[in-house]
Amino acid sequence: MSSEAAGKPRPERTQGQSAPPQQQQEHRQHGNMAGISRAFVFARKQALPAVRGWIAHTKLALQEPQFFTWGQLHPNWSADSDPEGAPLAFDVAAYQRHLRAQRFGQALCYQPTISSTQTILRDATGNKPGGKSLDNEALGRDLGEAEAGTPVGEGLAVLADVQLAGKGRGKNEWVSPKGCLSFSYLSHYSNGATLPFVQYLVSLAVVKAIKNKPGLESLPLHIKWPNDIYVNRRDKIGGILCNADYDGKMFTVIIGVGINVNNSKPTTCLNDVIRAHAADLGRGDAQPLTMTREELLANFFFEFEQIRNSFLVKGFAPFSTEYTDNWLHTDQEVLVERAAPKAAAPGGANEEPLSETETPAPRMEPARITGIAPSGNLTVQFANSGGRDEEVIPDTTSLDMLRGLVTRKRG
Repeated sequence: MSSEAAGKPRPERTQGQSAPPQQQQEHRQHGNMAGISRAFVFARKQALPAVRGWIAHTKLALQEPQFFTWGQLHPNWSADSDPEGAPLAFDVAAYQRHLRAQRFGQALCYQPTISSTQTILRDATGNKPGGKSLDNEALGRDLGEAEAGTPVGEGLAVLADVQLAGKGRGKNEWVSPKGCLSFSYLSHYSNGATLPFVQYLVSLAVVKAIKNKPGLESLPLHIKWPNDIYVNRRDKIGGILCNADYDGKMFTVIIGVGINVNNSKPTTCLNDVIRAHAADLGRGDAQPLTMTREELLANFFFEFEQIRNSFLVKGFAPFSTEYTDNWLHTDQEVLVERAAPKAAAPGGANEEPLSETETPAPRMEPARITGIAPSGNLTVQFANSGGRDEEVIPDTTSLDMLRGLVTRKRG
């Protein structure tokens, strides 16, 4: 679900709904304009010079960004008390009060309306053909690295209230309206073998960021493989997109996350589910149970930081059980698309075999989902496999929950 054109957003569209072709064409015609609203950048005092350089490096219309240190935020700072009088919806002071992560989310660029948080970070880090990288050495120095060897730029985040051309898997673009938590951030990995697990770590961090709040432990919130967040086993409320670039030494991963927190139409949102859950538990209105975007973002960065730090030392094994405990697929029966074996023509030995350019039609075979392989791929067992697991690669595969189909992505 994972996130540029100036103009009015369409409030009636919720995250996960594609903009019509005419609107998408408008986005392309406007190119890389970041949006129509002012950007606000928050970071530790020593980080601001580098982040200013990063903003300038994007060469995008960030509308004269305003820079603040966390220390300049009054405890009651909000949209109504912003010195520039901008119509902000995200309460940065409340976010800062909730933030416990040491690095992730400590440098935050917030713009109320933006094209795509993924696009902004991609352009700034050179994750595009011919792109120029950030001055990572300066950025890392000014962000105040926690310890020697910490990847530079780690945890730098971009947040928006509204995205006009949010990015999805493949070439999908979305309009994510007000009420969604839409953000992207940077994370770095030296070992390419770890990359397939990143989307799993992010998914688990989203679930933990919500369920670890007292009263929400049993919320019907689940992970749909490989990168979606579902409620009540049927409604998607969030998605994750990870794009990686390699500079010869380090993989820079831009992680995009979108969660529908407050937009109830046309399906449901996180707080709708929380309210229904509280009613089922018999909780009264004296202590309303909700999750704000500010609290969720801060909780997410804390959970992701904890998971990632452990993952880099111990790998995915310590999280495998917790991940599958929170997903929708334990022992799920599905039909898996498999390439048909090459065969001779039906006429037998006297007939010409299929030519090299002729591809047998794929076939669908019943299988049972068994888990995640050490490689990061999905594992399934076919009826005639003798109990042997076979792997399904997430980057080339889609899982249709409603129809129970695992098929190759096309196009």
